[in-house]
Formats: sequence, C-alpha cells, structure tokens
Amino acid sequence: MSAMRAVAFSPSNQWYDKIQTHFSNNPNRAINTNPHLQFNNTQNQSNRRNLFPCFSTDASETPNPPTPLTITSSPLVVVGSANADIYVEIDRLPKEGETISAKNGQTLAGGKGANQAACGGKLSYPTYFVGQVGEDAHGKLITEALQSGGVHLDHLSAVSAAPTGHAVVMLQSDGQNSIIIVGGANMHCWPEKLSDEDLEVVRNAGIVLLQREIPESVNTQFAKAAKSAGVPVILDAGGMDGPITQELLNFVDILSPNETELGRLTGMPTESFGQISHAVVKFHKMGVKQVLVKLGSKGSALFVEGEEPIKQSVISAAKVLDTTGAGDTFTASFAVALLEGKSKRECLRFAAAAASLCVQVKGAIPSMPERKTVLNLLQPKTAKQRSLQMAHFEVTPTSPELVIFVSASLAHLLFEFRLFALGYKLQHLMADDLTAQLATATLDNNASVQRAQFSDRVPIKSIILRPDGGSGLAGKLARVGGWVKTGRKADKDAFAFLELNDGSCSGNLQVIVEADKGDLGQLVLTGTSLVVDGVFKLPPDGKRQKVELRVEKVIHVGLVDPSKYPLPKTRLPLEFLRDYVHLRSRTNTISAVLRIRHALAYATHTFFHDHGFRYVQTPIITTSDCEGAGEMFQVTTLINEAEKLEKDLIENPPPSEADIEAAELIVKERGSDVAQLKSAKASKQEIGAAVVELQKAKDNVVKLKERSKLQPGIPRKDGKIDYTQDFFGRQAFLTVSGQLQVESYACSLSTVYTFGPTFRAENSHTSRHLAEFWMVEPEIAFAELEDDMNCAEAYVKYLCQSLLDNCREDMEFMADKIDKSCIDRLTMVAKTPFVRITYTEAVELLTEAVKNGKKFENHVEWGIDLASEHERYLTEVRFQKPVIVYNYPKGIKAFYMRLNDDSKTVAAMDVLVPKVGELIGGSQREERYDVIVSRIKEMGLPLEPYEWYLDLRRYGTVKHSGFGLGFDRMVLFATGIDNIKDANPFPRYPGRADL
Repeated sequence: MSAMRAVAFSPSNQWYDKIQTHFSNNPNRAINTNPHLQFNNTQNQSNRRNLFPCFSTDASETPNPPTPLTITSSPLVVVGSANADIYVEIDRLPKEGETISAKNGQTLAGGKGANQAACGGKLSYPTYFVGQVGEDAHGKLITEALQSGGVHLDHLSAVSAAPTGHAVVMLQSDGQNSIIIVGGANMHCWPEKLSDEDLEVVRNAGIVLLQREIPESVNTQFAKAAKSAGVPVILDAGGMDGPITQELLNFVDILSPNETELGRLTGMPTESFGQISHAVVKFHKMGVKQVLVKLGSKGSALFVEGEEPIKQSVISAAKVLDTTGAGDTFTASFAVALLEGKSKRECLRFAAAAASLCVQVKGAIPSMPERKTVLNLLQPKTAKQRSLQMAHFEVTPTSPELVIFVSASLAHLLFEFRLFALGYKLQHLMADDLTAQLATATLDNNASVQRAQFSDRVPIKSIILRPDGGSGLAGKLARVGGWVKTGRKADKDAFAFLELNDGSCSGNLQVIVEADKGDLGQLVLTGTSLVVDGVFKLPPDGKRQKVELRVEKVIHVGLVDPSKYPLPKTRLPLEFLRDYVHLRSRTNTISAVLRIRHALAYATHTFFHDHGFRYVQTPIITTSDCEGAGEMFQVTTLINEAEKLEKDLIENPPPSEADIEAAELIVKERGSDVAQLKSAKASKQEIGAAVVELQKAKDNVVKLKERSKLQPGIPRKDGKIDYTQDFFGRQAFLTVSGQLQVESYACSLSTVYTFGPTFRAENSHTSRHLAEFWMVEPEIAFAELEDDMNCAEAYVKYLCQSLLDNCREDMEFMADKIDKSCIDRLTMVAKTPFVRITYTEAVELLTEAVKNGKKFENHVEWGIDLASEHERYLTEVRFQKPVIVYNYPKGIKAFYMRLNDDSKTVAAMDVLVPKVGELIGGSQREERYDVIVSRIKEMGLPLEPYEWYLDLRRYGTVKHSGFGLGFDRMVLFATGIDNIKDANPFPRYPGRADL
C-alpha cells in the first residue's frame, strides 16, 4: 500500500538569501473561477464541525480539463508540496562507495500534495490545490500534469526566489523504491502570513488535506483556518522526520501515518498490530481522535478513539511496478470517499482499491487511477471467474524470487522471499527441489503471511485467522508444525485427516496426508507432533474450514504411545488436568487461558509504560511482613545444615575428652621440641620447621574443641532459634507483597510499579486462593486516595478493552466453552463508570438486604472484613457493575494505610467486580512518621525490621498511594474459569507443588 521509503530533506541553504516576502502574480485571484462550482457559504459555520457532506459529481472517464460539475457541497482542498520526481530505474541499490548504471531515467510530476490533488481530480471529484512551484521547467511540468488531471489551480503560485523542489526516486525492478527529497519552492518563499484568498478556500472546503512536505507553520495556519470554519482536517504524516507540533495536532481531525512513520513519531515499536494500536493511543492522548494507519502489504486500519479499529486487508495487484504514489493515493481516495458519504469501512475499501491500481503504473501522478477503474475493481467476481482462479492455483507451483524492500534507512535492507509462478505442473516438481524451496520460502507478500521469525515454519494463527480464513493462500507452499488434536484415516486408509494445532491460536489447521507420505497409524494419534511441507488447497464447499494443507513431505514425527498418553481427545475435567500440569497446556482450554494471561501481562506493562511508570523488580526474599498477618513462607538453610550436621556426627562422631587431652599433650611436646632447639642454638631452618609443627598441633586442638561442642538439631540461643547462623544472618521470608520495597522507589521516581510472584502460607483450599500468586502493584507519589481509585479504574478498564481488541478469538472460545457471559462482562467493565461507596455505606446496603430477606453465611455488621459473598452481592446484584468501596475500619487493614481524621477508618479502597469480588486492594499510604510508628506498635509488630521503611518518612516524606491487583484473579474474571488453580500455569496450593 505505502512504499517503505528512505527520506532525506535538504533545506537548500543557498536559496535563503533569495527569500523575500512573496506576493502572487495574481493578487486578485477569485476563489471560484468556475461558474458551475458553487460553495454553500450560507450555512451556519459553527455547525459545520466534523461534517462530511455528500454531493454528486460527473463520473466521466475523461477528467481533464476541469469540467462543469453539479455540486451540492464543498470540494476537497489539498495544501502541500509539488515536486519533480527524477526517476532512476535500477536493478538494486548501490553498495557503499559503489557506482552502478541505471536502466532508464525520466522526470515526472510528483510531490505528496500534487499527488493527492491529482488523485482527487482523477477520481472526478472537485479538487483545489494550494501550493508553490518555481518559475522553471519543472514547475511547468507539474502545472500541466495537474491541469490534465482535472485539478483546479487557482491557488498554485509560481515563485522566482526558489526552484521547484525535486526528488530522486531510485526505482527497483520489483516496484519498491528509495527516495531522496530536495526541498525547493515547496519549503521556501511562503509568506509569513498567508493571504486571505488562500485561507478562504480552505474555510469553504469539504475536507482539507495537508502533508508535511511544506513548512509546519504553513500547515498550522491552514489547519487553524479550516478548524475555525468547522472543516475537517486530514494530515498525512509523511514527508518530514521531525515530530509534529502539538499546536498543529490541535487542529487535526484525522492523522494518517504509515507504520514506519507512526513508530518514528511515537518512539514506540510498530511491528505487530497490537504495538501499532498502543502507538496510536499516544496520538489519541494528544487530541487526535482518528488515526488512519497505512500498513503496506498488510493493508490499513482506522483507529477511532473509543471504538474498535476498522481493518482493511490489501487488495492484491496483478503486478507491482512502482509504489511511489501508493500512500498518497490511499489517503486522497479515503478523503474523497468520506466526502461522498461512504461509511468508514467503505472508505477504507475504496482507498485500498485505488492504491492497488496505483502500484501497477510507473510514476506518481501518472499512476493515479480513474474512478471507473476503481469501481470496477470493487465489483465482486462472478462464480466463473472464481472457478478459473481456483483452477489456476491447482496447476501453478511457486518458486522463490528475491525481493528487496528499502527500510526507513538506506543502509538497512529487509530481505524477503516472494513466490511467483514457474508454469510447471505441481506433480513434475522433484521432491528434493520442493523441499529446498519450502525450507527457505515465505508465503507471497500479498498473502500477508510470513514464517515465524525464529523457527522454520508458518504459524497456524497467521493462516486461519486471516480475514479470508486462509482461502487466499490456495496454491501456495508452506511448512507448518504442531501437535495432532484429532486424526482419522479415510478412503480405506488411502489418506488421513489431521487437526493440527501449534498453540498460536485456539483454531486448528486441517492437514491431509496420503498413505505414501508416512505411517498413517502413527500420524493420526492424538498428541503426535508433526512438521510437514505442503500446498494449501480450498476444501469442498460447505466445509467449516476455509483452507486445508495437502502434505507433500513429512519432515518430523514425534511419536505417542496411545496406551500411556494421559490426554485423549475427549473433553477432560479441569480437576483431572491438574494432575498433569506439564501436559495440560496442550488442551484447548488451558492454552486459551495462557494466551489470555499473556495478553493481560502485555497490556499491564503497556498501560503503565504509556502512563510514565517505571518497572521495578522487587525482591522475592524479604525480611519484612507487609501485611502483618504472619502467614509467610520462611526462607532458611538452618534445616538443611542441621540435617548435614546430624549425618556428619553419625559418620564422624565428635571427639571425646580423652581425644582433646591427647591433642593438648602433643602441643606440649611440640613446644618442648622448639624450646630445646633454641637452647641448642639450632639453625633457623630447624627451629622454623619445629614452630610449624607446633602451630599445627595447636590448630588441631582448636578444631577438636569446636567439634566437641557441636550438637544435632537447629542452633539455639537463649532458648530461641539462633538466626544469626542462618544464610542471611537474620530471619527471612518469601514476600507476600512487593509494595513496601517499591514504595522506596516511588519516593524518588514518583510513579513506579512491580509485577511478580508473591506467596502466602495460608492453608486454604478455596477456589480463590493460591499459595503462590502474581501481583501487579503500582505506587504513585504526590497522590491521594482519589488519585489511586482513578488509576485503578482506568487500569482495569484498559485490561478489559485490550482483551476485547487483541484476544477476541480466545475470548470467543471461552464464551463458547466456559462462560457465555465473559465477553459481555468485559465489555460492561470497559465501558461502565465504577460505583464508589464508603465501607459504612456498603455495610448499610448489606444490612438492608438482610432485612429484605437476603441470607448471607457471614454475619453483617460494621467492623467486619467483607466476605466474598458480600462483595459479589454489591457488584452482581445491588449495582450490577464494578464497585469501589473505600474508607475501611482501621482494625481490619494494614499498618501502612493512612489514618483518617475520624481515627476509626483508614484511606483504603477495594475494587470489586462481578464473579470474583475483590480484584484490587489499595490505599493512601501513611506518610506521617509519628502516626505510622504508633500503628506498627498498635498491631504488635517489631519496629526493627521496618526501620528502613520509616526512613522514607524521616527523610523527605510525601503523600503517596498505591494498590495491588491479583493477576490470577484478573485471569479468573476475564476467562470465566471457576477455579483459580486453572488460571495459573503452575498452581501451588496446600499439598501440591508439582514440577
């Protein structure tokens, strides 16, 4: 769709001295020189904001010159660059320091602004162009090209102070290009204050289309004028490398970058659709409500804030000669379609068709398609045409041909193998040749499917989750791998049908294997792993699947003994699968849960990153009890050391008193030897050797005495365990929360979060508790309880919307197999404001419910810790939406929560959601030193382990708040799974710690 371009801008400093205030040679230009073109100036301008009017045009095949038109509303006005494109046709890009010859060279009219204006004209839509060219041959070339394209040029100026801008287009044989732009009149000689005539034409437009190959200040003036009149503004992000000013963005209704430009402008990765979606959010936050992203061979997508993205796949071109004008064609034709009143989805399709036609002709302006050809392309194919196309795929093999795409830097080349027809019949290919092709080949670029980056296969997800279900891949070669879900032999064992799954999605790829390709008896067994090469085929009409793979060669088989394999193809209870935690991920349910869990983890990091939080890895081993409940796993080496000592004392008993006396006697003897040698005035060498023996004897006595004191068991001192002899020299535990530690970073970096495993030695077998569980814990400095609640609500909403946007297939599987309401629940939470009530109000509502006949197992009174049944009543029955309960009694909350002025409650809050009850617990932290010391003592905790924590209050204390989200509970809430043990990949709970 949009060529990958390497763009360099030259300001052409040699023209600066010539720049002077420019006035048009025709200062009295009329805004409308065509008597048949009538602007509707009588409407209330204040009511025109975001109005995309409809009108009728003459759809004649001959758009040049401008013809009388019947207009019921305003035209497309394009403000932008007009450059001469100097085309150089080459086989490949030159290497550093290399000179190569071009096959051909020519100069054609171009420039982003002129391209887009020409596109509007060619589509028989009334189009005005506002721009500048030089008084030179290039300027004349562009003017003539635009006139012949049906563009109104009343506002195209010829300036003498600068030449027409130009671009060197290095066009390769595959249609891809590299472009170097040299700024000219498009970048210079614009008046500091634009003329009223030029501003008036944009005020009377239907849509104003801008690009970045003219000065930003000029764009800003035009955009501001358009916005003041309620005229929608589309800004094409191509043309400049620098950031877009916030001032300009304030007037932009639709921003249109390609994926490379989006990544450059946001500083975020844009390799996947999810990454692109997150990058778009950055522009939404800057006030741009709609972002139209051109994705090249992957199509396009329109992101409207608050709505699901609208995707459009690429419409394949019969041939690709030149992609130079594809992006400009797409943006302009999208604008035309909007003006004609088409839906957003129809606009994307119309623009995709126009861009598909554009790449089949060389040159930017010459490649702009006419309306009739676009409409013809959009006409559905007849049944006969479809059958002919299928027949072609049946007999056409493919072979690799190297294609080079130029990335955002000329120094980096992306190599990709594209498959083109050779013309041989498929059965004439030798098996070895076919295997060699498959080992290196990627599917056709137009098919939008590529090999996995780090393994030699095509992921099944990229096949069956295409918009066409994979049918567009018919006739193409691929290598796939996975595990057999089900298999059956057919036609008297002549071939077998296999359902193959590689874990990339919940769906399976149907694979057909003939008997001569392998032992079908082994291949059909559930659990068998396979890697196969094959050709995609269209299945017979009426089949559920859209594509199947006909195997040409079996590359690998991982056998299964069906008598021992514990996971047959029948549906198994989740409780049963917990006994096979190492294999249960091969089941549809657990693999879907894992993919949803991954999506939630990715969304978590993305949410906090986008909001300026820093990720802090807090320790798993701690010496502080965050909750003060004492239900912690202890970390010690004392037991291991005691067992080793006991074994050692059995094998090597400690020395007796006699052993020690004998050793002391040897010391006396060695001392006597030394004394005698000195008396005899022996040599230094002799005396030295005797002293060494004496020291050895003394060391031996010390060791014997120390060993004689050793006692089996754990060391004690004053009747208590002596932790000074433990590994850390003090008592240590597995953490129940990283909150205390992450607070230390919040008090220097302001906004931080931690995300990791936590532990609690609670002997609970409920469906909501694990001994090892994951927590997401953000901490925000300079924030009070209300800020904390706002962040928690936004985070939960983001998680829910992220699953709806990026994990739809797995969510639909969960809705079908596990919980029919899970998608509706996510949608409700994502779109609904959370209710906020105090703890006291919550107790009053529960008490009222009891009076009205509601029965709870747990008694309701002020001061209790709300049970799950209470929480679920509030969120599922009373309000039927998420509820935040705040200001809890201090007696049921931790010491670090800020004491309220009533001295009875603390500034704590819990976020309650349907199905699970409490999802988040948080609070404003106690920043007052004297108050928190009092609270620690009040709860009977020792001060010494918390001295470091108190330092945060001693030195530069600050108000701060935070919360913790139980990540496993979030998975439980999202998927509808009933037991949290099935929401965690490797659940740990009383009596079980497998693997």
